[in-house]
Amino acid sequence: MNYHGVSFSFDSSLGEVAAEIRCAVTDLNLEKGIFYEYHPEHPAFVFNGDYANQLKGSFFSKPEIRIYPVNEYLEIVGQNADLKRIVEEEFRRLKDSLGKQPTSFTYEAPFVAVLEAGQLFQAKVKYLSFKAGKGILYLTWFCNDPTQSCEITSQGLSYIFQGLTDDGRYFIYATFPVKTALLPLKEKIPDVFGCFDPKSSATFDELTEACQKYGKQVGNKIDLFASADFYPSLDLFDQLIQSLSITSP
Repeated sequence: MNYHGVSFSFDSSLGEVAAEIRCAVTDLNLEKGIFYEYHPEHPAFVFNGDYANQLKGSFFSKPEIRIYPVNEYLEIVGQNADLKRIVEEEFRRLKDSLGKQPTSFTYEAPFVAVLEAGQLFQAKVKYLSFKAGKGILYLTWFCNDPTQSCEITSQGLSYIFQGLTDDGRYFIYATFPVKTALLPLKEKIPDVFGCFDPKSSATFDELTEACQKYGKQVGNKIDLFASADFYPSLDLFDQLIQSLSITSP
């Protein structure tokens, strides 16, 4: 794939890639809530085919890569003070992680966007370099409402890449849905307040805490899985990211 200054190689089993220039979305609809679908004009690459069709039940239904110009992105989110603070903090956390390269996080791994959902765990964390840039890859599960069950099953896993070019001009945002036959886990995981079977007596904070504890335990198990235990194999995405080259989107 070579499109508007962005190039990468990918395994044919991932299907076909449709490239497009997405127009800027600057209206944040703040009166209706803050959503993650705000962005400057940018190139995006969406995977289509059997792989994408089999993973439609995942949190991110489309496997895709986006290349954001950082300054334009920050200008858009700067319309709202809270949004600006959140995104700038996530950029800071991303840069800090790329420097120190931690493989575990107190709560969430860097994710430069605003979702009405939280990560229940991070597994298979690694740092990869590509031409003139680097980033973090990690496997996670996003839970958007602990009162409605956040059981971690075979569908819903997301392999996330967050990266920056060395000159700081471009931010790479990629979401790859994956699944595994090793989930749900056969062994019983303690579920104090009912993360995947919510108890009516539990408060929202108790459910959130229970989900985080449950997620961490499941994530520790998932971290032991091999790359080939997932569909598609995580190695295919690692190879794709390492082949990435960004000159002038």
